[in-house]
Amino acid sequence: MPSFISSRASGERPRSTAALIMLWIGVLIGPIGALLVLEADYVLSYVACATQREWYMHAVAGVAVLAVAGGGIAAWRARERDAWMAQGAALLCAFFIIVILAFDMPVLAFRPCQ
Repeated sequence: MPSFISSRASGERPRSTAALIMLWIGVLIGPIGALLVLEADYVLSYVACATQREWYMHAVAGVAVLAVAGGGIAAWRARERDAWMAQGAALLCAFFIIVILAFDMPVLAFRPCQ
């Protein structure tokens, strides 16, 4: 049974719980952020129709892009823990940033109530 000292001597990196949490946040924040933007835009479309203003729909997308980018950066910084998971999380975050920006295109193209 390997001990803490023998795992250090064999070159294995110590396991960090904080790094593992950052990696999982990086993996999950993209899809969750995209789904939340989709739901928020659905609800806010009725408000935009009533007030003829849609700036808050853009604000929701902007906050989501910043959150997903932050999750990707956090996962990338934890790459010493598991490099493959950090790379995958960064790619997922980049993909979902594009998805969130694509969700904002109809808000730019159409007027409220259209």
